[in-house]
Amino acid sequence: MDTLLRLFSALGLEVPGGRIWTGSATTDVNGDWSIDFTAAHFTEAPFVVAMPIQDTATPADMCWSALRSRSSTAAAGTVLRGVTLAGELVSVRRGPAGVDVLVMAIGASSG
Repeated sequence: MDTLLRLFSALGLEVPGGRIWTGSATTDVNGDWSIDFTAAHFTEAPFVVAMPIQDTATPADMCWSALRSRSSTAAAGTVLRGVTLAGELVSVRRGPAGVDVLVMAIGASSG
């Protein structure tokens, strides 16, 4: 059977039962987010990419996500953003509540 998508490991070996799962989460008041991908039936912790979506014109307020944990069923992270201090000093702070985070998990599946 032909497939449209084949996944390969870092060693160049095909990943049997390869699957891509996508979803979205929303940050809480601490900038934290979590997502459950149990339905994907991953056999081990998948490769996870999280991308926050926030409309801002100020570079210091642009968000990014740090992945804190992942397992075969879920992932969690924190959205962070910069803040300009006096002069050209820049610091990091937690992102605000309500930021949408697009999540993609790629791995092997048993189902």
